Amino acid sequence: PTGVSVSGVGASGATVSWNTVSGATYTVEYKKTSDSSWTSSNTSGTSITLSGLDANTNYEVRVKSVCTDGTSSSFSGVASFTTTDIQITYCEAKSTNVNDEYISNVKLNTIDNTSTGQFYSDFTSISTTITKGASETITITPTWTGTTYNEGYGVWLDYNKNGVFTDAGELVWSKAASKDTPVSGSFTVPASAVTGDTRMRVILQYNAIPSPCGEFTYGEVEDYTVTIAGAGADTVAPVLTLLGNSVENINVGGTYTDAGASANDNVDGDISSNIVVTGSVDVNTQGT
Repeated sequence: PTGVSVSGVGASGATVSWNTVSGATYTVEYKKTSDSSWTSSNTSGTSITLSGLDANTNYEVRVKSVCTDGTSSSFSGVASFTTTDIQITYCEAKSTNVNDEYISNVKLNTIDNTSTGQFYSDFTSISTTITKGASETITITPTWTGTTYNEGYGVWLDYNKNGVFTDAGELVWSKAASKDTPVSGSFTVPASAVTGDTRMRVILQYNAIPSPCGEFTYGEVEDYTVTIAGAGADTVAPVLTLLGNSVENINVGGTYTDAGASANDNVDGDISSNIVVTGSVDVNTQGT
């Protein structure tokens, strides 16, 4: 058939349609652009909805008509499309008053954003890239319009891209209320973080360490986009540390118990569970 087109593309599905071939049914094949094998589906209509697709992925689709006598046409030309990223909705957070204090600048890597006070500011059009295993520093500058008050701070990163900030390790930095300005903190991006774009939330709250969601009176909330990149090749060897005494004296025929070892990697952390021990100690021969 002619006129093969794709519409209604989402994160996990798309609709494929084509022109009618009189008296025919149709075979639709689709695949990821990077794959070699096709997934096939049959239909009697002139459109079909594909489901179960991966988000943010390039796909190809083609269609052929099948006549009542069993003969079929060649496949149409390939139509290409790209599924969208998963749309994540985050909890609301905002203040109700910025008359006394607000966030005037946020710095993280290439982000250097100066702004005026708002209850909530959507700066997700502003982004920077951070790398797994890297140490990053965030700096927040408060502005007071008059009296200098004690301000608390919280910064969250949705490392696993599940739409919440309450998972372990996603509060990447916080600071108890003080009059310090600017304030800075460092954090290390975990190897388990999901690559791609995610949300960073920055909150200043009067006289308290804030929570990532909800409404409070004095302060400001700002959201940003952070792109998490892979760490690349790990070229630093793990550090292996033998446990126990460096020399063990055992009587012939006695018993030897291996004290074990630990291993730490600069990217993957504690990898002691991956240590493989081979061989054994001969306790029956003197001097070995």
